[in-house]
Amino acid sequence: MYNYFNILFMKKILYICCLFLFLKCATTHPCSDTYLTPVLIGFPRADLDTIILRAYQPNGSFNQLVDTLLIPITYNPISDSLFIDVSGAYTAKNHFSVMYPDHDWEIYIPVRDTSIYISKIVSEKNTVMCWGCNCINPIISYMQNNIVVNPDSIGYYYLHNLWGYLIYINKK
Repeated sequence: MYNYFNILFMKKILYICCLFLFLKCATTHPCSDTYLTPVLIGFPRADLDTIILRAYQPNGSFNQLVDTLLIPITYNPISDSLFIDVSGAYTAKNHFSVMYPDHDWEIYIPVRDTSIYISKIVSEKNTVMCWGCNCINPIISYMQNNIVVNPDSIGYYYLHNLWGYLIYINKK
């Protein structure tokens, strides 16, 4: 009799654990947004001691400044390209992540008095039905100085854990 109740009790615990695991695995989780990474191509070292990232309300007009981040450059180029690592960077005042789809962005290069405007960032908002899974919302397109850009998926697939989607900025 004692053994029968132990078995019945263990079956109930096993049933509850399986139910909990099933419900946990059936939970829908939102995917994380990813960011854009500026890549400066062909700029001489003297032109790149600092860049300024300015966040604006996401309407494409660049008239409602929200926050700013000053990034000092430690020059570590890959060939003639300088990748500006913004992963983990936050704006100065409001402390939100830099170069994400939730704002329009101005990349200002003070030495050259040049601005690059990034707006209308289109990012899918996906979910995943999984427990402990990670997923990233892809960036479909954005406007760079009023020109539509579809990000290079090769750059994303090889570098998304390190660099995000790449914004190519050529010296003029």
